[in-house]
Amino acid sequence: AYVRGVHSQRVLAVLKHFAFNQQELNRNTGSSEVAERTSFEVYYPPFAAAIDAGAMAVMCAYNKVNGTHACGSHELLERDLRQRLGFRGLVMSDWWAVHSADAARHGVDQDLPGNGGFFAKGPLLRALGRDGDADTALRRMAERVLRAMLSVRAYEAP
Repeated sequence: AYVRGVHSQRVLAVLKHFAFNQQELNRNTGSSEVAERTSFEVYYPPFAAAIDAGAMAVMCAYNKVNGTHACGSHELLERDLRQRLGFRGLVMSDWWAVHSADAARHGVDQDLPGNGGFFAKGPLLRALGRDGDADTALRRMAERVLRAMLSVRAYEAP
């Protein structure tokens, strides 16, 4: 009901912080070491419920997960969130949570300010080009952002 209520106001409900952001102390450097089974049995169910309810935006966390920054973890964002949980919306960073342009290759679609230009044209195109066609990757990122915004009719005048 909450997700539908927020969306009814033409605003995206943003699920955060994905995932394992359990403490504020050392949140930028600490690593949450989490087994796959524990992830799906304990931590992911609230996210899965919100995705099933239609949530179309996720904010990745500051912390590392199993040694990799959450906002740059292919396993976390692509494998678990998109493939296994079926998420089709956009993934945004929190402020200063991206640590390289490679985050775009690993599932981040939108970078909030403060990250030293990692998603500026040059660094972003170089990072996306490492996997092949940068244009296709950029198109996919833009589609996810637009799909989320259109799902709540964000472009319609109030």
